[in-house]
Amino acid sequence: MLRQLERIGIAASVICGIHCLLTPILVVAAPSISGHFSQDPMLEQVLIGFSVLSSIVVLGYDYLKIHHNLQPILIALVAWVMTIGSHLMPVSETVHQILAIAGGLLVGLAFVRNWIIRRTHHSCATHSAS
Repeated sequence: MLRQLERIGIAASVICGIHCLLTPILVVAAPSISGHFSQDPMLEQVLIGFSVLSSIVVLGYDYLKIHHNLQPILIALVAWVMTIGSHLMPVSETVHQILAIAGGLLVGLAFVRNWIIRRTHHSCATHSAS
């Protein structure tokens, strides 16, 4: 169940990043579509909320129960400050896009780093037990 949530969290982060990358293109290329989909505040809130929730659950669980390495959590915290800050701070649309894209990429990096640490931790535990 936890690994499924991790996969969904990674997917949500990737979708969020794609959403942030495509929004400016859609705004220019297809105003009728972008107005209904790409700039929908509810879509952004759902993507951000789910990504934050899955990060907390997966990264928190792995930190507490498996590897005790804070690095993935710290990467995710920086990502969330950037992403949420981009929505709360009075910044230009360009700065908002840059912060949101960078935040989405960093969340993905946090999940990947957590996965690598978890695999390394399991490998070390397996080798030391034999």
